[in-house]
Amino acid sequence: MKKLKFLVLSFILSLLMSLKLSAQIITTVAGITPYGFAGSFGGDNGPATAAYLNQPVAVAFDSLGNLYIADEDNLRIRMVDTAGVIHTIAGNGIGGFRGDDSDASYAEFCDMAYIRLVNNCLYIPDICNNRIRKIDLSTNVITTCVGDGTPMCFDDTGAVSAVHVFDPFCVDVDYLGNLYYSNVCNVVHKITPDNQVYRVAGTDSVTGFGGNGGPATAAILNHPNDVAHDQYGNMYITDVHNNIIRKVDEFGIITTFAGTGVYNYNGDYGPATAAALNWPQGITCDGAGNVFFTDCDNNVVRRIDRNTNIITTVVGCGAGWDVDTGGFSGDGGPATAAKMYHPGGLAFDKDGNLYIADWLNNRVRKVTNVGVPLKARSVGKQSDDIISVYPNPARNEVNIKTEAAGLVQILDLTGRCMTQTIVHQTPATQNIAELPPGIYVVMFTDTNGNKRYVKFARE
Repeated sequence: MKKLKFLVLSFILSLLMSLKLSAQIITTVAGITPYGFAGSFGGDNGPATAAYLNQPVAVAFDSLGNLYIADEDNLRIRMVDTAGVIHTIAGNGIGGFRGDDSDASYAEFCDMAYIRLVNNCLYIPDICNNRIRKIDLSTNVITTCVGDGTPMCFDDTGAVSAVHVFDPFCVDVDYLGNLYYSNVCNVVHKITPDNQVYRVAGTDSVTGFGGNGGPATAAILNHPNDVAHDQYGNMYITDVHNNIIRKVDEFGIITTFAGTGVYNYNGDYGPATAAALNWPQGITCDGAGNVFFTDCDNNVVRRIDRNTNIITTVVGCGAGWDVDTGGFSGDGGPATAAKMYHPGGLAFDKDGNLYIADWLNNRVRKVTNVGVPLKARSVGKQSDDIISVYPNPARNEVNIKTEAAGLVQILDLTGRCMTQTIVHQTPATQNIAELPPGIYVVMFTDTNGNKRYVKFARE
């Protein structure tokens, strides 16, 4: 009998430990300002949990696991290293524009929003300087990627050196190396690797809602705020003032992915398109393509399952859009019992832990075990284990060999399909003699919808 009790007790303890290990627990990883107090600046070169932030709006990770914070009202980029120590890597705290082509710590910003990091470069939308800026983290030198400071909604396509940018809100980079940004003109733009700028969503300077089921470039948006891409070629846009999330598929067709357009908080455990949102802001995808976004004025983070389109709340205890649910509580406990205060940007670390810029709480918070771990992402990396292309460079014909059956498409750098064919694990020869010389992308889609990309040159 004693042995049986011991075994039962051991089983219960083991079960509790496993539940604890897999639980979605929330903690603070940066910031110490008490709830209700204004943010400030301080704490560099010490523990991030003892530092002072001032409305951190966005977060990002590098490949080493260092956390980057857009400390908006401090006009600085802060970095929390893997030991938990915080440093300022960009910005001197003075509003303005200066510092290009020099160490980023001396730079001035006007404002900043949703940052992204890829291939050891940090991209920053410098909002009222009307520029996208880039920090090469290997040298910490800052430069301007696009924009000359002129706030215009016109002359916004063409060579990157000649286009204007007006109040950019976000930056994202897809798996082909294209850079995207949204702006106050209600348009999402794409910069291709050959430094050409195109509109990919929205109708320039037109505000409202429309265009579902048609080309995204003919759609009408209302304050597109943040953009994210999954590994399947889809782009997601938080269409804030329309109170919905839009999806642009790999063929450029736009639909509503979540939200009814009504300001409210409901719909969990049902289709995302039947749920009510309240100012969706930051957005990201996990390693499986599930979509996470901050439902800002509901003070929650919500998840949309890629396969079922079911929406759930994964962080925050939002009680309803007409109830002031903002606050700070819950650290060390279940994420769905916590309080946040107007959360902004989101980012996953490589292990699937979610980091949240808890904007008006002046903190960055972490939630464990909430997402599928991210796969290694290196823009432009050859996927030779799945697909091979030869010769490369090629002149008249190119051979494409895959390890599985599926669809092979050759795309130009704007994403336009030039040729396509079905392959069955044997080399398929494509005639490319009519293609203009340049760089092209082979996109392979297997029967499960997974995509792989390889670049090649047409001589």
